[in-house]
Amino acid sequence: MKNLFLIDGSGFIFRAFYAIPLLTNSQGIPINAVYGYCNMILNIYEKFKPEQIIVVFDTKKKHFVVIFIKNIKVTEQTLQKN
Repeated sequence: MKNLFLIDGSGFIFRAFYAIPLLTNSQGIPINAVYGYCNMILNIYEKFKPEQIIVVFDTKKKHFVVIFIKNIKVTEQTLQKN
């Protein structure tokens, strides 16, 4: 059976950063998030053998829901004035 995994990359990194005790490389740079992230992806691959893994990340742009909610508030204010 073919399967696909869609992964919230930002969520995985956040989870890995706080779930793994502080690890640093030889130069003192924290690597616990990278280590945890890679382990989570490898565990998914080894356990489920997916045909595809797609990782998505948040953007700096405003999310469409935020824009949509602001438009609703403006519309409500306009309706209340009339």
